[in-house]
Amino acid sequence: MQVLARDEDSTEVSTGQLPTPWHRRPWPIAGVLFSLYVVLGLLVDVNGHLASDIGGKIPSVEAMAESNSFDPDIGYWFEDADPQGRFHPYFSTKLTSNGTWINSTTLVMLLPARFLWSLGGLRAILLLPMLGSLLAAFAARRLHRRLQPDSDGSSSMWVVGLSSPALVYAFSFWEHSWGLGLMLAGITYVLDTCDENGNAKAALLSGLAFGAAATMRQEALVYGFIGGLAIAATWAWRKQWNSAGRFSALFSVGAIFPVALNALLEIYVLGTSIRTARASATAASSSVSTNDRIFDGLGSTIGAVSSRDFFSWTVTLLLAVSMLGLAVSVWRRSYIRDRPRATLIAVLVSWALWAAIIWLVGPVVVPGSMIAAPLSIFGLVGAVTTPRWRLPLAIGVLGPLPLVLATGFVGFGFAQWGGRYHLASTGVLVVMGLIWLAERDRTVLRVILGCTALVTVVGVVFVVNKTHEVGDAVQQIEQTTTPETVVVWRDSLVAREFGEQVRGRNWLSATNLQSQRELERLLLDQGISSFVWIAPPEFESGFVEFTPSAPQDTLERFEADIIVMTSRGNVSTVSQ
Repeated sequence: MQVLARDEDSTEVSTGQLPTPWHRRPWPIAGVLFSLYVVLGLLVDVNGHLASDIGGKIPSVEAMAESNSFDPDIGYWFEDADPQGRFHPYFSTKLTSNGTWINSTTLVMLLPARFLWSLGGLRAILLLPMLGSLLAAFAARRLHRRLQPDSDGSSSMWVVGLSSPALVYAFSFWEHSWGLGLMLAGITYVLDTCDENGNAKAALLSGLAFGAAATMRQEALVYGFIGGLAIAATWAWRKQWNSAGRFSALFSVGAIFPVALNALLEIYVLGTSIRTARASATAASSSVSTNDRIFDGLGSTIGAVSSRDFFSWTVTLLLAVSMLGLAVSVWRRSYIRDRPRATLIAVLVSWALWAAIIWLVGPVVVPGSMIAAPLSIFGLVGAVTTPRWRLPLAIGVLGPLPLVLATGFVGFGFAQWGGRYHLASTGVLVVMGLIWLAERDRTVLRVILGCTALVTVVGVVFVVNKTHEVGDAVQQIEQTTTPETVVVWRDSLVAREFGEQVRGRNWLSATNLQSQRELERLLLDQGISSFVWIAPPEFESGFVEFTPSAPQDTLERFEADIIVMTSRGNVSTVSQ
């Protein structure tokens, strides 16, 4: 039956009463996705976290819930002796002007999580990132409908919602899922605004989306800048100056409002704006060497495993080149009797090799966006060769991506899942790749969706394993020490993995020889004659006035020994 028209969320076509199947309607899809997120969220260990950054946020949520307030102070037991926090156990913990110790770059997710924590602890607060991934799926559907008006966009909603990186970040208490969803939505509204008829509401909504994303993700400023520039340039090129000014003003108002509101909220709660501090730190980091930045950029775009050895790079390049070759082959339609050429075999062999490595070494971080989301490389080839997609390609990928890679923090390119600093570009390319491949070769599409499913399974297993390994380490610490035991960590990033464990415990960190010598003097001045030292085996410490004992235990996940250190002038041991 011919379909003449369909409203965006219509369940019936206009000519007849034939209902739209449930798997093509947005809200049933959302219900299935959310149910899957909840089930997968039950697999994680509540004592472990996906990343060190998450471990720094969790203590603030617990502190607010326990105090029934909005004070995110994680505390510092050694503050009197170390008022500047040089030896705070958690990396990048800051003391705000009102005396709050905080280890987070935003309050947006922490404040609502306070109420959820009271209901069900970590499992309950995971509802927040799950909702962010749902938003990303809805935004992908909207972008699909924008790029292919005769489609209902359901395939993009399914693929984005069920695959990496949205699924991996759905059950991790991080802002990435919300950043992805908001920036994808912002890009679609920018496209609406740039339409020939214009759309004042879309201009305002696009600014609001990018502004809201900027309260959580620093790279949203780049995507928002490119989006606003595209609106102004499009209408200026048409020489419709009134529209250029009006839409640009609405976009700016929309973007500034959530950023300003968030800054006022942070000043009210903390006495300062931590997002502004984050922006300053990002700007300061832009001076790193070009080689380091290029290396990180390659890792976050085509990295297949979180390793920098020769073999890992060989696998990475094999995967990237074979998929690019297949994408180009599809573009040129270089097939014989509907059978793909050697490039399809190369893709299968490459992914089989990668799967074998994962089988041998276990699930690992997949840092590259084009490996974590294989459809993206097909979206890139498709967009470059499809004239009507050049504006969304410029707004979502070619404009912001180089700036993001040029300004992002360096040193974490191989430690992040799926290029977390440019998730929005990945989302745009995935939608484009899905549309483009579906129109050209469904056999290749099935192969790439299989690769997508494989990498997503790796991501889910990695997250689950990681949380359980950290959870086991938490139990080791609890069995080896008491809350009163002074524990000194060699690596403050490792310490931060332990999340809420820092509250009510006498933990410190000293990461180099000089800081260890300085801490040693402070400990002796405070009358502390023994402590537990957690460091890699055979690590040369700067403690000269303390004698180490044999290792009491080993944190296998972090390859660190637990050692009792006792003052040479005191034979007492750490209380057990």
